[in-house]
Amino acid sequence: MKRTARRLAYGLVAAARRGRPDPDVDPDANPLCAHRCFAGGVKRWHPVPSTSAQGDAASLADSIFQPPGFVTVDGCIFDLRAEGVYRFYRLPRLSEQRIVWHGDLDSLLSMLGYLWVYGWEDDPIEPDVALVAVRRRVIVAACQCLANLAIAVLAAAGATARSVALASLDRWGGQDDGHTLVEVKSSEASWFLYDPSFNLCVTESGRRLSLLDAIDSLKHRRAELEHLPGNTGHGPHRVRNFDYGFWIDERRQSEEILYDWYRHIAGVPLIYADGNYTFPSGSLTADSRERLTRRYRAISSGAFLDHFYASEG
Repeated sequence: MKRTARRLAYGLVAAARRGRPDPDVDPDANPLCAHRCFAGGVKRWHPVPSTSAQGDAASLADSIFQPPGFVTVDGCIFDLRAEGVYRFYRLPRLSEQRIVWHGDLDSLLSMLGYLWVYGWEDDPIEPDVALVAVRRRVIVAACQCLANLAIAVLAAAGATARSVALASLDRWGGQDDGHTLVEVKSSEASWFLYDPSFNLCVTESGRRLSLLDAIDSLKHRRAELEHLPGNTGHGPHRVRNFDYGFWIDERRQSEEILYDWYRHIAGVPLIYADGNYTFPSGSLTADSRERLTRRYRAISSGAFLDHFYASEG
């Protein structure tokens, strides 16, 4: 039975690649499906009668952000007034997803994790390309690309964010020596750390921490990890013919392993500006300073604070 199913699947794929229609397959037989992803759950979303729409229903937006209201998709009307990430598909000819957002930054942050998963399938992908592609599918990329995409989505919403990174001060092995994340400016004009790869923020006593504060709090084991709703698992994660999937799995399945990994890489803060990452060199050993300076720009700790955190006063 398994071999028969496999041969059928291979045959359909081969026919599709040759561009020849299969007489036994009618693409229009596939139904239109819709889902609302929100608050950690995924719910099937059904069309509503045309009489339920208040006025004319809109079309899907050309942006990842869909204004709240009634929307026509493939001839059906859907009520998209509530916040959420909405997905529509009618394979093989339709696949769309949009965010309906009411304007609160925390709410937007809770929906971003539905747009991507950690992996390498789309890596590398430019932010503008990813911002278009994410309207039709989940993006599967590594930390740098996910950080760039998160910044692009936040910018499209009018929020301020920047690319930051952590670098380990331990001996480097060429893998697992650092990580790229995002700092987001809150409505109170303070910065807080957000990791798109594992879809979380670092907190202490219920307060989201900046990059600098997170490093100190992790070092002294005061920090907590605030997990946000979103996709779980990971996409293909193969580098140099080695499968890193379990590397991701163990961190998702063990809070202790994930926490210790953050502590390992949280050696020095790096903030991207003017084409390079900058780090404060004041408290580093000569060896660490020399190693980091070969890759990044070093400034004094005071200048680092003045340049990147002056607005926090």
